[in-house]
Amino acid sequence: MSKREAKAQRKMAKKYSTSTTDSYDESSRTITDEEAHRNVSYELPSKLRQIKECFMIQMKRYTRQKIMWFAAVLLILIPVIFFTFENVPVLKTMLPSTEVTNIYIVSLLMFMPLIVPLLCAIACGSMLSQEFNERTVYLSLPLPMSRSAFFIGKFLAALALIEGVVFAAYGICMILAMSVTTRTYTLEIVGSLVIMVAYVFFCCAVTYAMSTKLRRGSTMFPFIFLFALLPLVGVVVAFIEKTGTIVDIMSYLPCFAPDAAMLSLGNNAPISVMGVSKVMFAGLTFSPGSSTVLMTLIPIAIGVVMLILGKRAVKRRDM
Repeated sequence: MSKREAKAQRKMAKKYSTSTTDSYDESSRTITDEEAHRNVSYELPSKLRQIKECFMIQMKRYTRQKIMWFAAVLLILIPVIFFTFENVPVLKTMLPSTEVTNIYIVSLLMFMPLIVPLLCAIACGSMLSQEFNERTVYLSLPLPMSRSAFFIGKFLAALALIEGVVFAAYGICMILAMSVTTRTYTLEIVGSLVIMVAYVFFCCAVTYAMSTKLRRGSTMFPFIFLFALLPLVGVVVAFIEKTGTIVDIMSYLPCFAPDAAMLSLGNNAPISVMGVSKVMFAGLTFSPGSSTVLMTLIPIAIGVVMLILGKRAVKRRDM
C-alpha cells in the first residue's frame, strides 16, 4: 500500500468515526433505592390473589354473555306478572287468597325449581370448554396462576352470579307478597332460602364438574340430569318400595331440595320435580326430606366432592 492510499484511508476513518464522551457524574445521582427498585424481592401472588383475579375476569366475561340478560329478564318478570295478575280479575283467581306471606311467596316462586338448574347449566356447562376452545386458557395459565386457582376462581364467579339471582328473587317476592298479606313467618323464609342456596351450590358444582370431562360444553345434558334423570331415580324407587329406609334415603337426594324449600314455606310448588312426579305416578305419597339441616348439608357435601373430582380432572387435562 502506498503512502497516498494509507493517508486516504486515515482521512476516511477519521471522517466517519464518532467519539463519545461519558458525561455521567456519580456525584449527581440522587435516586433512592426504593425509587430504583433495588433490594426488592418479587414473589408470585398468593392463592387468594390468583383466585380473585380469575373471579373478576370471569365476572367481566359474564357481562358480555346472554346469561346476564336472561337473569335480569327473569327477575323483572316477577313484579310484572304480580301486578298483571293483581289487576286483571280473571287472572287474580290464580293467585292464592291468603294472608300468610310465606304461602304467597310460593306462588311467585313456582318456577324456581325449574329455573335454578337451567341457570346453573348455562353458567357452568360451557365455561371451561369455552376457555379451551377459544384458547383463552393459554393466556391465563402461563401467568403466575395455578390450575387450582383458575378452577376455583371461575367456579366462584358462576356461584356468585346464580346465588345473587336467587337472593334477589326471594327479596322481590317477599316485598311483593308483604304488600298484600298481613302475616309473615321469617324463620321459615330463612330456612327455605338456606336450602335453596345449598341446592344452587350443588347444581353449580355438578354442572361444573361435568364440564371438565367434556371437550365441548353442554347446557342441556346437565340440566336434564339435574331436573329429570336424577329425580326420576328417586321417584321410581319410592314408587316401588312405598316405605322403608331406602325411601327415606331417596327423600334427601339434593334434587328434591327445591321441593323441600317450597314446603318449608307452607305449600307445594306445582312446577317442580315432586309436582310433576305426583301427576305421572298416581298414588305417589313420596315427599322430600323434612330436616332442614340434612337438606342443606347433603347437597353441600356432594357438591364439594364433585368439585374435588373436577379439580383433579383439570389438573390432569392435557393442554
